[in-house]
Amino acid sequence: MGEPARAPAVAGAVGTAAAGIGAVAAYRSLVKPRIASLVAVAVFLGGWLAGPVNWWALAAAVAATALVCAGAGVLNNAVERDVDRRMRRTADRAVASGRIGPGPAAAFGVVLVAAGLLPLLLLSWQAAALAAGAVLLYVAVYTPLKLVAWWNTLVGAVPGAIPPLIGWVVVARQLDLGAWLAFGLLFLWQLPHFYAIAWLCREDYERAGIRMATAAGHPPALVGAQVVGASLLLLAVCVALFSHGVVGMAFLAGGLAVSIAFGWTALGFVRGPSAASARALLRASVWYLPALMLVLAADRVVTGLIAGA
Repeated sequence: MGEPARAPAVAGAVGTAAAGIGAVAAYRSLVKPRIASLVAVAVFLGGWLAGPVNWWALAAAVAATALVCAGAGVLNNAVERDVDRRMRRTADRAVASGRIGPGPAAAFGVVLVAAGLLPLLLLSWQAAALAAGAVLLYVAVYTPLKLVAWWNTLVGAVPGAIPPLIGWVVVARQLDLGAWLAFGLLFLWQLPHFYAIAWLCREDYERAGIRMATAAGHPPALVGAQVVGASLLLLAVCVALFSHGVVGMAFLAGGLAVSIAFGWTALGFVRGPSAASARALLRASVWYLPALMLVLAADRVVTGLIAGA
């Protein structure tokens, strides 16, 4: 008699646990973990480029900025829910699909942003100001601009290029020419990266009313000039980092090699836009920053050996 009586209670407990797990998964999906990971890499890269590193401070800056980025991603989900519903690749997002309401999502985003800004403020008021500015520019300017003008990509690349500045200012306590070169590196990298995505998703974007340079009606040269131009300028930034004394010869050689390979892939996409060439460019862009990190690590080792010789 006891076992059957307990069955509904057990089933109810299991159902409650499953619902709880589902809610956690839904909230986790809002933070856009892949973007937050790229931002963390960018903060680390900026701090490492800045010079002698306080590793604890830089680690704290990386974690805090990732929290801010996660919060910005959540706020973007809340603000852009109607647009997301019109796109196949985003229609199942937690807010767009109704699994989480826009109010709770926005509150969650604000909490994450605040949780990241507080430690940044303790590390450096400039770092906190940069992070707050990036969130405002991303959520309040770039997101609505996507429905208005194709050059939203250029605007969106600005908050995306701020993370290296955060890492730099935490380590160096100031923003000098080297910091802005790191900013330029991330700004330029984003153009081939996002135009590859925009080309692959161009029909989805058009359906949602998002204005992109890859949309029908725009000349191919509009995208081509930006993608190839950005790739060429990445070479110039690598040279400038060396000329400014931020990096050594090993980074110059490796950075140029990595940037040339990236540029060659970008040129292949511009010469023959297709799903294959766009995916190749997207893969190359994903590997570009980690490759630069490896090159920087080798450069630091070589520089240390030379200094100790």
